Amino acid sequence: MTYIAPDFLTHAAPEAIERAITEAEATRDRYDRKASVLRGLLATRHDQIAAGTWPPNDQQPQA
Repeated sequence: MTYIAPDFLTHAAPEAIERAITEAEATRDRYDRKASVLRGLLATRHDQIAAGTWPPNDQQPQA
């Protein structure tokens, strides 16, 4: 279960609860988009590995 401050549970006005829901949904949507992009990258990487094109031979060490 996600932590919600006891004072918020007891005293939050409906508008504050609605705002918290909106913020939580926006955060969820950002992470969903990020996960989708990462799934696409993973699929691409598997395809590259299967094709023998990854890792690139000219890959520079990362700083």
